[in-house]
Amino acid sequence: SGTSIQHSSHRIFHYSLITKNAHPIGYLLPKYRCLMMDPTSLLASKLMIDAPNADGSSCVIMAESLRSALKTLSQDGVCDHVLSSHTHEMSRECFCQKLNETWGWLDGTSLLEY
Repeated sequence: SGTSIQHSSHRIFHYSLITKNAHPIGYLLPKYRCLMMDPTSLLASKLMIDAPNADGSSCVIMAESLRSALKTLSQDGVCDHVLSSHTHEMSRECFCQKLNETWGWLDGTSLLEY
């Protein structure tokens, strides 16, 4: 355990960079997730092993990858529910919609093809 002061640095980091409400585009994605996709960001360009492409194409590549995963997930028989460390259990449909709301900005097009 420990005192509140011992954990204050962790809480500041958590609430300033990791919480849902820190997302600059919406409410579901932490700020650092957007910064990691920005090739001009110090966080992405200096701290990542594989930095995003300087031309911004990493966002398009990631959007295409997510579309492919969602297409597979949307097939009947794959699953009915999804487990998440943030929301626990949710329906497949709810998960797909939330993923689209969260990452749809990558190339400005819906990630849902169905």
